[in-house]
Amino acid sequence: MRVFTAPVQDFGEKTMTRDEELLDILISLCEDLAWGRPADEDKLYALTGEDWSQSRLSRLAEAFGLMLIKLETWTIQANHDALTGIYNRRFIEKNFRKIMDFLSRSNAFLSVLMLDVDFFKKYNDTYGHVQGDACLKAIARTLSSSVTRGNDFVARYGGEEFIAVLPNTNEAGARMIAEKLLENVRELNLPHADSAAASYVTVSIGVTTGQVVHTQSWIEYVKRADEALYMSKQHGRNQYTFLGYADKPAVAKLSEAL
Repeated sequence: MRVFTAPVQDFGEKTMTRDEELLDILISLCEDLAWGRPADEDKLYALTGEDWSQSRLSRLAEAFGLMLIKLETWTIQANHDALTGIYNRRFIEKNFRKIMDFLSRSNAFLSVLMLDVDFFKKYNDTYGHVQGDACLKAIARTLSSSVTRGNDFVARYGGEEFIAVLPNTNEAGARMIAEKLLENVRELNLPHADSAAASYVTVSIGVTTGQVVHTQSWIEYVKRADEALYMSKQHGRNQYTFLGYADKPAVAKLSEAL
């Protein structure tokens, strides 16, 4: 009779139950399959009490491979916005804290940009929701293609609002990206007859930059950028406002609206 003994770790006097041993065997088997190693017949026998033929082993490996592909697909879908295809808010909440933790080790700069499509409700009312969806898709593609460094990312924050997260980016770099995003959206030249900002679709942007320390929260950066975004809207839209993470609102600096 085959016998498979799971690896034993020394945790004092505690001994593993049979269920714990089987769970360890199952985990070990899954790790083998995930790394492309052949399924161990002794492990399978310990789990099922049966000998496995080569054809059954091949089918198991194939099924496990398909499961991994499906899991990867589900992960992509869970982290991407269904309409625009860019990252969604779930991705932000899942990864932003990790970015902050990494940057805090060296007190590095972090810049966050909040963007809002100007008078988007009027756009929907004028052109319809189908065209409104097409507008959001076009803007999402433009924003994503405008932010090209490996660690930077753009996500849909909700509705017609987007966020750009730029690790290791100081104020000068953040301002440059904000100007680039404004101009690239303008160059889409999407007609917007009911916009008070321009005759085409535009965005307003709020920008903040700070040096990250471990006591800070990513939500604070988002709120700061959102404050700056509000100022851009108050001053006519189709522009960006910079508000340093440590600045008071009075220190906000407006770009020139075109």
